[in-house]
Amino acid sequence: MQMKETKDNNMNKLEEEDDMSDLDSYGKIKEEQQDLLTIIEVEDTPHQFITGDTSSQTHLRDEFPCTHCGKSFSCTSNLNRHKKTHSGERPFTCVQCGKSFARRENFYRHNQSHIGEKSFACMQCGKSFVFVDALKKHMRCHSGDRPYECEQCGKTFTLMSSLKRHMIIHTDLKPYACSQCERSFSRLDCLKKHQKTHTDARPHLCLQCGSAFSSADILKRHHRIHTGEKPYSCSECGKSFTQSGHLMQHERVHTGRKPYICSICGRSFSTARNLPAHIKKHLTMTTGAFGNLM
Repeated sequence: MQMKETKDNNMNKLEEEDDMSDLDSYGKIKEEQQDLLTIIEVEDTPHQFITGDTSSQTHLRDEFPCTHCGKSFSCTSNLNRHKKTHSGERPFTCVQCGKSFARRENFYRHNQSHIGEKSFACMQCGKSFVFVDALKKHMRCHSGDRPYECEQCGKTFTLMSSLKRHMIIHTDLKPYACSQCERSFSRLDCLKKHQKTHTDARPHLCLQCGSAFSSADILKRHHRIHTGEKPYSCSECGKSFTQSGHLMQHERVHTGRKPYICSICGRSFSTARNLPAHIKKHLTMTTGAFGNLM
């Protein structure tokens, strides 16, 4: 039981640390990942749930492909809306609270929380809501109900949208791309933290060595160099790591999972960094063969 709790804690604290999204350049994302991304695009809209696996949807999404992940759409407006999942763009901002949204319909729905009549009240704390489904979600704060469970690691969530965001961890899908470098991330909050590394502001100072960092999380991770702390432990063999990304790579030793596939020969790799080096071998062989013909 203790080992399972350790793994849950590790997954809960996952941060983006290593592997660049090399699949963006060297292969198509798996169909299951495409379906998951389709779900995530509507995760903030409670009344929508698109699985992306019907034959009619498959035929409609063949004309306009995303150059970042290979996913296709039936019209340019859907493609442009999808691209915001990579850039993290949220152009619709609430003037009352400052919260931003990627989609207009979610923005309109949110505005109702400020101007609409809050006729659904919580019997335990008195907080009121415009929508009954918002009240139902709120009630889980009191009941502790976490009905949405991850089938891969057993972690539970109070909201379906939280489960969907969590599931990306298991797929290696990284839809949020940094516009200033080639790094990609599985969560928007991780992208925002990373983007701070491109600014000159480094307010978080290490008292032991004087190194400065852009965020408290990076400073905390840096401290492990001095303390030797390894908080991420493998539930299979007990081996510990300083970074969650290193733990995820190690776990593939036990599972045998190799998600990074060469589009030329089909060979697969457990880590993203090995794929580009392998691709270069193909390019070198092709160039050499062409030179011999000359």
